[in-house]
Amino acid sequence: MGNLTKEVALLGLGEHFELWNRETLEAREQEAAAAGFEAADFTF
Repeated sequence: MGNLTKEVALLGLGEHFELWNRETLEAREQEAAAAGFEAADFTF
């Protein structure tokens, strides 16, 4: 089930949510912070 472990993070906004493995989320956040805000891919 998506590489979930004991510790997960529930992220959401409105009617959409995602369940992430905590370690994977932290690694992704560190990569994004290292790349800088300009590298973020935001779509509205």
